[in-house]
Order: sequence, then structure tokens, then C-alpha cells
Amino acid sequence: MDWRLMFKGDYIQAVEFGDSKPTFKISEVRLCKLEGEDGRTKDKGVVFFEGKDRGWVLCKTNAICLAAMFGPDTSTWSGKRVTLYSAMVQVGKSKQPGIRVRGSPDIKESMQVEIKLPRKKPTMVTMQATGEQRNGPAPTASNTTALWKETKARLGAEKAKEAWDAAAEQCADGKPSKEWTEAELLSVGEFLSSWSPALDAPPDKAPEPKVDPPKPVEPSSDNRSRNARIAKIREEAKERHGELFADAWADACRECANGKPSTQWSEKEILAVTDYLSRWRVLPVEDTTGVDPEAAAILTGEREPGSDDD
Repeated sequence: MDWRLMFKGDYIQAVEFGDSKPTFKISEVRLCKLEGEDGRTKDKGVVFFEGKDRGWVLCKTNAICLAAMFGPDTSTWSGKRVTLYSAMVQVGKSKQPGIRVRGSPDIKESMQVEIKLPRKKPTMVTMQATGEQRNGPAPTASNTTALWKETKARLGAEKAKEAWDAAAEQCADGKPSKEWTEAELLSVGEFLSSWSPALDAPPDKAPEPKVDPPKPVEPSSDNRSRNARIAKIREEAKERHGELFADAWADACRECANGKPSTQWSEKEILAVTDYLSRWRVLPVEDTTGVDPEAAAILTGEREPGSDDD
């Protein structure tokens, strides 16, 4: 059991979800005065659910997602269902569990939502239709070959290759599929299930791969030089960030290249990723709403570890 479960506060925390993705029905949304670690009170939006005594404190990221699905007027959110999950979010130099929006059974199909936060580049997230699957069933493969075949059948060869590359970059550190762990395979399958194909996807005429999607046999000299540069950036980032490399690399891909795999980066995006990784440890602290308050206060320097323990 996670020790934080022994100290439940007045509001729902991400650590309570574990690996589950619960769906709740919204009863009302209220503006409440919440006391911070400094003793001052601030107005915060709080969502309350049917059958639950404790509310969910909104951060701006989650509020944007709800507004995109249900409209800007919070009075119309009552009766709507929302699916949540626990994700690791950046707090200072570390990551802590935070609540994020998965989607809703009340939207007809998956939708892309742009998240704009102060001092950060806009990012895109996918809100999923968490009831009936509208774009085909999620992949259920237990191995990479079957997962690729299911993905290609659902998306078409060209879009499947694009989705596959993005999934490998985001969920498996860009490794080839034969090196994926079981956990990485599950993460890739989940990522692919939310990938929405374009309406004009070309017909499926690509040959069947044995494990990985087909790759060019002879890359051009320009591509070899470009790939060598990216490999060098990766190695320098690994040396600089050590155990935090995977977090730094994923953040750089999201912030500087819109989540695209490194094989699709432009020259401008390569330069932006290099600069981002060189200063990753000193980037501004993200909104810590939804993160355990005591952990957030210690990580942001607002209080010392061990002080004011009950």
C-alpha cells in the first residue's frame, strides 16, 4: 500500500487511482476557498461527483480538457461523465502522481485538445470516447507482430507506420520493438488505441513486416548525418540526466517537436530539443494542483522535509 493512502485529505488524490481509470458522473462544480501551505486562501474550482463525499480540485490543464468536451459553461457539466487516471507530472526536478483526464463516455469520438499554459509551448492531448469504441477496437495483442497487424488493419499502412513510430518514441524510448519490455508493450498498445486516423488515409498496400514496420534499406547520406546528430544528442542527454533521461527526453519531444518521433524532426526542432535538454533541470515548475500537497511543497522549496509532521 502506498503510504500516502493513510493520509487522505478533503479532496481526491491521484495516488488513490493506482492503475485504474475510473469514470465518475459530475454532480456540480463549485468555486471553493482552499488554504495553501503559506496559510493564505485562494479560489479554486472543485468538481464534485455523484456518490462521492470528496471533491476533485481542478488545475488549468484538466479544466481545459473538460471545457473542450462539455463546453465552457461549468453549469452544463452536471450529469456528464468523466474518466480520470493517474499520471506522473513534473513538480520541480521530480515527477509525482497527478490526476489527468482520459476522456468521457459522453463524447461521440476521440478529439484532440490543445493545452496552452504560461511559459510553456502548446501541446496536444487526446480525449478518448471511453464508452463504445467508435474508431475500432483497441489493440489486444500479446506480442508486437499481432499488435502491428491490428494497428495496420485499423489505420491503414501509412498512418499505422506514423502511429507506430510515435508510440515507440513516447512509450519505449525509441527502442525497436524486439527490445520492448512487457510494460512498454502495454503502453504502446494503449497509445495506439487512441490514435485517430486521417479521413484521407491511403489504401493499404505495404508489405507485412515480421516485427517492426519496414524501414528504408539504404538511407541517404543526409539522413545518416542527421541520425548521427540525434544519436549524439541522446547520448549527451543520457550522460547529463542519468536516471531522469527518459523523463527529460519525453518532455523535450513533447515541448519542442509536438510529440513527433525523432525521425520526423525538422532542423529547427533538433536545435530546440538540444537547447531544451541542456536546461531541463531548471525549467519552471508546472502547476502542482492534483499532486500530493506535502510532496509538492517540499519539492518546490516551500517547506523543509520533516517539518510540521503529525
